[in-house]
Amino acid sequence: MNTFHPSRREPAGGTPPRRRAWAFLAVALATVSLVAACGGDDVPNVVGMNANDAVETLSGAGFTVDQRLVFSDEKKGQVVSQTPSGGESADEGETIEISISKGAGTVTVPSLNGLSADVAGTQLAHLGLKGTPKTVPGSAPEGTVVAPDPAAGTTVDTGSAVHYNLSNGKKTEMVSVPQLVGLSRYDAQAQLDQVGLSYTVYVVPSDEKVGYVVAQDPPGGTPIDAGRTCTSTPREAASAARANRSVVPAATVQHPPWG
Repeated sequence: MNTFHPSRREPAGGTPPRRRAWAFLAVALATVSLVAACGGDDVPNVVGMNANDAVETLSGAGFTVDQRLVFSDEKKGQVVSQTPSGGESADEGETIEISISKGAGTVTVPSLNGLSADVAGTQLAHLGLKGTPKTVPGSAPEGTVVAPDPAAGTTVDTGSAVHYNLSNGKKTEMVSVPQLVGLSRYDAQAQLDQVGLSYTVYVVPSDEKVGYVVAQDPPGGTPIDAGRTCTSTPREAASAARANRSVVPAATVQHPPWG
């Protein structure tokens, strides 16, 4: 006996009802996801405002505010940074962290003697200080700090510069400045050349014999570094020998700036 099987015909229009329902669901989910991705508000930029105005602005925009005080060169009570930054998107009620200046503040210069340049620089940076190293002759191990300025224990403003010398590991020979007063210019220069000192000759008016040294700085017998260069600057005069010879007539002489 032949059994009759009615043919299964899909509805006109293509997609079966069940498939069409899934298609509608997928579209709906995509729409919800799109709306969620587009949510959030722009965070107001409050950097530069005083703390009260910043809190009022952020709270008024629907955000929670977390305040913290930091040392800064900016005016005390002024907002110096914020997270998230102004203009970024954040959900309503999200916490915005703002950093408020409590002024520059002061710190104590740490003991740096004997430290390496890297360690000294790191310690200073952690305290908010700026290290400026300079290599100088010295018998301490090469690259170690031998003389910070300001000295350890000094109270300075945050952000201040601390200068410190680094030994090159080569001790400089010390020599004694010769006694030059009373010698002729050329004899004085010869003695300075012999001990390795640089010099500058000043011509000054004097009643003493023409061409002879009448004053020197530093005085004879003073110990100084060999090879030190003489300058005509009064402030640096103590670091080198300086010879002066007398001349006449007075109308043609030059007075030294230190005299």
